[in-house]
Amino acid sequence: MEIPEGKAKAFLFKLGSLGRRLFVYLEDDDNTWSKAALVYKDKNGKKKILQKTTYPFEFTVDANIKNAVNFSLELTGIDGKITKSKTYQLGK
Repeated sequence: MEIPEGKAKAFLFKLGSLGRRLFVYLEDDDNTWSKAALVYKDKNGKKKILQKTTYPFEFTVDANIKNAVNFSLELTGIDGKITKSKTYQLGK
């Protein structure tokens, strides 16, 4: 999946009986963004936020094997302006 904010890409990997992983990365670097956050719901449906303040801006998280994964990005520009993506969904 392509996400316009941060020129990001998102993938959902199946690891057999080990489960699934959501991997999200930004092509944009620290010349554009000072912070990137992945907002998602974990395997138990609890909201989680992962933040990175250094490049590369990439995230890997456990994903529920049976349900879709909902997530969004919150990016802070080097000018301090916050950009939020819409909520995306991968899997089913």
